[in-house]
Formats: sequence, structure tokens, C-alpha cells
Amino acid sequence: MKSVFLGIILMFAGLNVGMAAEKGAAVDVARGGPNGGRVMDLLDSHFELLIRKDRRVQIIALTKELKPSQFTGQSIGVVAGDRRNPTKLELVKEADKLVSRNALPEGSGYTVSVSVRAAAGGKAVYDRFNLNLAKCPDCAFLEYACVCAHGKEAQRE
Repeated sequence: MKSVFLGIILMFAGLNVGMAAEKGAAVDVARGGPNGGRVMDLLDSHFELLIRKDRRVQIIALTKELKPSQFTGQSIGVVAGDRRNPTKLELVKEADKLVSRNALPEGSGYTVSVSVRAAAGGKAVYDRFNLNLAKCPDCAFLEYACVCAHGKEAQRE
């Protein structure tokens, strides 16, 4: 009886994962961006989110090979900081990238939420991560863009 119940639970869990991937949910990637930023795979598109030294955010569109590309009509938004007083970043197009006019809030350890819509008014897909600007001891990236497995191992414990 327990094995039948467990089988049903696993079947529904598998369906939910398949449905999330079908709807264009974020895919966990283990590769770094060409500029050292976080790579996001959303809505069958690839982006790199880089936090610059002035704490402004830069987003570039990428090909599957992680080469710079052009945006194809996506609508992108970034919100960060304290949940009670979040900071919405205003993104403006500069050449082939989006750059925030305003900087991220001071500090670290808060959630950054990136929303991507295939077209203005479409349903948004989100990538959320905790901002950690410390250097990863195992790879060449900052922790928010880290491609090592050590973060995932800690989350499983």
C-alpha cells in the first residue's frame, strides 16, 4: 500500500516538473556568463545578469553558446531588496544590453527577482536568487553567479 501511495506521489511530482519546464520555467544551468554574471534560461531565451561595480544591473541576451545576442521583444523587470520596501530597478537600453538607471540597495543577502515576459503584457516567468557578492572560493565567479555544486549541496542538507 505504501509503495502504491509513494508511486502516485512521485508520478504527480514528475508531472509538475514536466509542466514547469513546458511553461518556460527557469532551467538550472551550471555555466557562467561571458562577463562573469549569472546565466538565466527563461522562456527558451538565455540572459546574463551582471552586477556592476557601481551596483547597477546589466542584462545581455545570449545565444545557446553563451555568445552575446539581440533581445527579441522580451520585457524584463528587476526588483531587489527588503520585501517590505523593495527597490524596482528601471532598465534602459544601452547598445545591445539593458542597464539599470538606479543601483541595487546597499548590503547583501536579500532576494533579487527577475521577471521576463515573451512580449509586453504576457505571462511572466521569474528567476529569484539571494544576492551574495562574496567571491566563490572554488570558481572564478561571485557567489550570486557561482557555477559550483557547493551551494546546491548546502541547500539539500
